[in-house]
Amino acid sequence: MSAEKLFPPLSLESRKLLERFGAVLDEVTPLKGKHRLELRGNIRRLSETLTEKRENLGNDYMGDPSNTSAYLRYFLPWNLFRLSRLFGGLEIDVPEDGVVADFGAGPLTAMIALWIAKPELRARRLTFVCVDRTPKPMRDGLRLFEALTGEGGKNWRATLVKGGIGMRLREDADLVIAANTLNEMSWTGRDTDFETGARLALSLIKGLKDTGRLLLVETGLRRSARILSLLRGELLELGYQPMAPCTHGGECAMHGAGTTPWCHFNFDALDAPAWLKKLTATANLTKQNASLSFLYAARGEAQHGVLVRAVSEIFPLPPIHRGQYGCSDRGLTLLRYGIGGPTLFPGQTIAANWPETPEIDRKSGAVILPVPHDALPPLRGPRLADAQPPFASPSARPDREAAKGSTNRRDKDGKRPPAKSPAGRESTPKSGGGAGKPTGGKGPSDRSGRKPSKPAGPKNSGGPARSKGPGPKSSGSKRSGSKGPKK
Repeated sequence: MSAEKLFPPLSLESRKLLERFGAVLDEVTPLKGKHRLELRGNIRRLSETLTEKRENLGNDYMGDPSNTSAYLRYFLPWNLFRLSRLFGGLEIDVPEDGVVADFGAGPLTAMIALWIAKPELRARRLTFVCVDRTPKPMRDGLRLFEALTGEGGKNWRATLVKGGIGMRLREDADLVIAANTLNEMSWTGRDTDFETGARLALSLIKGLKDTGRLLLVETGLRRSARILSLLRGELLELGYQPMAPCTHGGECAMHGAGTTPWCHFNFDALDAPAWLKKLTATANLTKQNASLSFLYAARGEAQHGVLVRAVSEIFPLPPIHRGQYGCSDRGLTLLRYGIGGPTLFPGQTIAANWPETPEIDRKSGAVILPVPHDALPPLRGPRLADAQPPFASPSARPDREAAKGSTNRRDKDGKRPPAKSPAGRESTPKSGGGAGKPTGGKGPSDRSGRKPSKPAGPKNSGGPARSKGPGPKSSGSKRSGSKGPKK
């Protein structure tokens, strides 16, 4: 995997397709005047329900027309933007006549995002087996896909299957995707989390070809990253290696248990379509950045080299440095830069030139890697801190679904407050620079994410999906040109 590719800026063609998607929504799911006026309030209410009032979220919340319109016009396009940025930097190479299984498919978000971000796959005959407990959003998504792609999308066929995550399908897949769905499973917060994780990991790979790959994507919340770290450990035991974002196959250093850092990435939203920015401001929400956690894995061994992946954003490291949390085969890593000059973007990597005896950060326990200016790759686009998106209205409140997934706090002028530290001491800010709280003392405990005494179990999380567990619940299907699940 070419490390510099993670979260690249969208191509011009991808930006045009996302911009056009607004007109496609109006064409396929037109809103009458009254419903259009109600859209702002419906978006805010659904945002609150998905983040702060999960107890009000029913299993079939997408069956409510007001929720459906809010989701399709706000959450779907933002998820398309997030996934398009992610897919653009991953080596996703599904062969001719290949099969993609998408669990918790919703309105076919992953399928549409792959079309937007991977033009090299469009000419191939591919079958997407899309699985969800609620069929209607999948049917809406298929209509949106067909309207967006036109005749060019005829090579991609979709089978719409009513069912649960990990259900056995008739065809083994070259790629299995589960996006924004794992967080809605029944995670208890106790040791049964590991039982659920082991069962889920096995169910996700049982329908995967030996040469296939598994892609799990979740919101950038601590509990979502905790789920992915737990699954990472289970997949390692089953012979699957993390290809990205991990730079090694050892213990997870950013597993999010307790107060330890969690692995998530923030990237700017400057490339988001203008109509979506306007809708966001109209709904009195803000989107300064997009955030996600993900895991991309395959059977066998991944060749990473001696790399460090930057994860957090930059933060002050008094008295004379700047810092950034990252991950390496040595565990939690603190990249230390001088004042001024380039730094890494979250998601980028650098070949580690370790000192003979590396220092250890006293507060977080991270191993410190000094990074000279001449070791850094050239800048590639604006940093989030350099420019604020023009679509946040002055009176807008933060979109809590995104805000909870990020610790990049800023004041009313859009600036990050300086870290408080005694003069002359090398220490990291309490926020961990976007990677979560440092542990203090000797470093993070339970780096493998296997069995802490009090695991921070994810019960409910923001991220629209409907699957509740790894076992099959139904074998009924809605079809559009391919095979369904195994009986």
